[in-house]
Amino acid sequence: MKTGPRRTEISVSETDTILEQGISTRRKVIAFAVMGIVVFGFFGLLALGLMNKSPVTGRSGVTRVGKAAPDITMPLLQGGEFRLSEHTGEPTVVNFWASWCPPCRNESPGFERTWRGFSDDGVLFVGVDIQDTLDDGMSYIREFDLTYPNGIDVEGKITVEYGVIGLPVT
Repeated sequence: MKTGPRRTEISVSETDTILEQGISTRRKVIAFAVMGIVVFGFFGLLALGLMNKSPVTGRSGVTRVGKAAPDITMPLLQGGEFRLSEHTGEPTVVNFWASWCPPCRNESPGFERTWRGFSDDGVLFVGVDIQDTLDDGMSYIREFDLTYPNGIDVEGKITVEYGVIGLPVT
């Protein structure tokens, strides 16, 4: 009788099962690693975006409270011209909007109601239409029956001066 290593016989079906378990474990490890990379990447991009927000849109109220707002001079959609510097000392709400912006459309009726409620108390509301044609801006004013002054930022200078990077911004 020979002594030596014993051979274990494994059937083909058992070998296939062992290989499938190894592949299944490897797939799980790869899937878990990919999922970790995706989650890490998402939160990394989210943090980067939050750190790079514009001072006006990202930290509204923190940057501007107690400080003079940049002057605005613009043609009014209702006719005439608006100059913010002519209203120094008056509490003023400046709202940037566009006719094609769904959130702007949602908030405009509320702004009009608030304007009507506080205009007698000396609170000024002014809308700044951006990235619109004059006709689209006028249609928007009529559609929502906006009575507070609304102008158009023809060249985009006001938008840049206020750091607007998305709509709506108030």
